[in-house]
Amino acid sequence: MHRLLSSVSRVVTAGFFGVLTACASTSTPTPDEHNPTERIVGTDQSGRMIHTTDYYSGTEARINAPPSSVMAVLSQVYPDLGIPIATMVTTTGQVGNTNYRVPGHRLKTMPLSRILDCGQESVSGTRADVDEITLNVMSTIKPVGDSGSVVNTYVSALARPFGTSSDPVTCASSGALENIINDRVVKALGGSAAN
Repeated sequence: MHRLLSSVSRVVTAGFFGVLTACASTSTPTPDEHNPTERIVGTDQSGRMIHTTDYYSGTEARINAPPSSVMAVLSQVYPDLGIPIATMVTTTGQVGNTNYRVPGHRLKTMPLSRILDCGQESVSGTRADVDEITLNVMSTIKPVGDSGSVVNTYVSALARPFGTSSDPVTCASSGALENIINDRVVKALGGSAAN
């Protein structure tokens, strides 16, 4: 009986630590872990939705300056484009906003349909220009060599008709906003756009 209880105790203890290990290894993805996104691109003749999966990892630029200088420039570029900074973490080199509800349908003077493809509304046109848009923009800076950096800027968004609780539609990036952000950093500090 004692041997049986001892064996059961070991199994329960091993199972408990296995659960703890599994819980410890599960984490919420950070903004720079760009997972594939599925989005609806239309309907077929029978009315079934056509889905596509986007594997987008952002746009990179090599910068001739250390990460601290890149972060300083980005902290000016984002507000200048009409994007308030909600995330600025020097330890991970991240600057951006991952939940920005864009007022109107523009970033300053740039229409959202220039930077996002959210599909079409049957009556009113491109969803990026008529729906409520929640924009995610994040630049991640990593050091390269003694005094250089690589900045990766990632853009995604969700579109939802105003005043509804319907499921949002995932928008694809055109790459325009990422290029504008990276190009401004290259212009300020030197370097080259990549990707």
